[in-house]
Amino acid sequence: MGKNEVIKLDKKQVEEIKHEITQHIEKYIDLKLKPVLKYFKKKKEFYEMSYL
Repeated sequence: MGKNEVIKLDKKQVEEIKHEITQHIEKYIDLKLKPVLKYFKKKKEFYEMSYL
């Protein structure tokens, strides 16, 4: 790993890697944002109820 090496990939491999990275990022975002979205949903429901 000490040297800079050039790794040649074909287009299919690059697309598979992009797809895999995208899936991991989406999963991470869902995992981290779910509690935040629940919080805002509860706040929204609270404010909607208070205006009735």
